Amino acid sequence: MGFLLGLGSLVLLGHVYLYWRLVLSTGSGRRWRITGAVVLGALFVVLMTAFATQRSGPLQQFTPLHAVGNVWLALVLYLVLALLVGELVRLVVLLVRRARGTPRPARDATPDGRPDSPAVRDPRRRLLLSRGIAVGAGVIAVGVTGWGVTQAVGPIRVVRTSVALPRLPAAFEGYRIAVVTDIHLGALSGVERTQRVVDLVNAEQVDLVALVGDLVDGIPEQLFAAAEPLAGLQSRDGVLFTTGNHEYYSDAAAWVQALPALGVTVLHNQGFPIERGDDRLLVAGINDWSGADHDDPANLAAALADRRPDDVVVVMAHQPRQLEAVAATGADLQLAGHTHGGQVWPFHLAVMAQQGTLAGLSRQGDTQLWTSRGAGFWGPPVRVGAPPDIGVIILVSGTGDTATHE
Repeated sequence: MGFLLGLGSLVLLGHVYLYWRLVLSTGSGRRWRITGAVVLGALFVVLMTAFATQRSGPLQQFTPLHAVGNVWLALVLYLVLALLVGELVRLVVLLVRRARGTPRPARDATPDGRPDSPAVRDPRRRLLLSRGIAVGAGVIAVGVTGWGVTQAVGPIRVVRTSVALPRLPAAFEGYRIAVVTDIHLGALSGVERTQRVVDLVNAEQVDLVALVGDLVDGIPEQLFAAAEPLAGLQSRDGVLFTTGNHEYYSDAAAWVQALPALGVTVLHNQGFPIERGDDRLLVAGINDWSGADHDDPANLAAALADRRPDDVVVVMAHQPRQLEAVAATGADLQLAGHTHGGQVWPFHLAVMAQQGTLAGLSRQGDTQLWTSRGAGFWGPPVRVGAPPDIGVIILVSGTGDTATHE
């Protein structure tokens, strides 16, 4: 509720600004003003209704309401940004006029009817400038949002990265882990997307599949069918899952109970040892950072309770900011998601400030972190500068540079 109120307040301010610059500044007729107010008001209601119903009730499944509401949110963002650039254009025009000494007519000046009268020309020029900026902002917003839609719903990239671990036993040389995060099954993403993910993972012939949270945006009663293709995932050592923050918005306990029916092993602050002769790779899954707000916090000590001194440790933890705690245990590698690579520019700045990374490989001390952009999207079906991906981590021994290719 708090999130909806905060989002609603910001979006309402955005709509007021759009009404000012797209309606009041571009026309003066009463019908124009009323039509603009009605259209923007209706779109605001659709947007907020879409967000309020995405995780519950019969409207959770795909409807035109969710498509229109979510795409409109992205359009609002880019319209506002483009119009703010337009404010700079207005400022430059004003400064140029003043530098040239062009007189600014008084507000109560009465046109004398001559075509070259400043009192006549200035309002017309302001109107033309406002209309030009409005049209330009519309073209930019539609173009960027449209391109972002093609990125979000288009092909999912497979990013293959060799990660060098100094302590890796020879038995695990070349071990392949598929990192799948942030599918966000829900109102705008369903069984077809899950099947695409499964097909891509199976084509990679991996040893292990790591589902690192934010699989769903809804309860099993409504979304289990959308998740069913996960039963077709193929790997030598199984399919593991840890919670993301969105599971806690969608009855995480119910999903923990439901996923094993699809052949998915849920690591609820647990370790999963993988043996090759006398050597072991310990994969530990901990609850999401937000689990603490739902009486289900992450517990690294419990997940690493069966750790052996010579184990190579890979921790599945949804949020990159959990790296500090993971690194304190001396783990070798953390697998994460959550960031979506920023998803919609310029929100990558806020994500970077909170999480410390957007995507790819980073480290803290001797612990490395791989962060996936995620295979889906949340909110607007739009990705700008952050295409969806599935990571394939290839473990190699040594301390050399990593190699990444798509």
